[in-house]
Amino acid sequence: MTTDNAPASMYRTTEGLGVWEHKGKVAAVGIGHSPTARRWDGRPETSVGANSILALRRAIEDAGVTPDQVDGLVLAPVTTTGAHWPEGTPPPMDVVNAFNPTSDPLDGIAQLSAEWLLKNMPELENVKFTMYGPGCMSAAIVVAAQAVGEGRTHTCLVL
Repeated sequence: MTTDNAPASMYRTTEGLGVWEHKGKVAAVGIGHSPTARRWDGRPETSVGANSILALRRAIEDAGVTPDQVDGLVLAPVTTTGAHWPEGTPPPMDVVNAFNPTSDPLDGIAQLSAEWLLKNMPELENVKFTMYGPGCMSAAIVVAAQAVGEGRTHTCLVL
């Protein structure tokens, strides 16, 4: 499954558009969070990928749905810190090997992809819609709400 950035048509960027056509048809019903730390300690279980999986599983539980009901995933693909991985520095192999990797060894460490999350959350076997809402969490929420309103997904996780 290929994950693309949301097209401009998913954002309401023009004044005077009136009431959103999906008002009253879309709801956010669950929230999940993970522990936060000032700095990463280098352990696999505290990586951005592991913490993201934890937050998504908590959101599923809080929403009162089962993983097989989730059919969509929208995310901002950068870490919340915006941290970069130092060029020329290999990622810690114990962290890479603790997860099902993608072709990018920094996936789950310094960034996230929908592909990485789905490879590492096998319970999300019914996800058929993925999209990036790049820039920030609010962009990802907008994209997910629009996708639900348009019928592209019914039960969508946002990260």
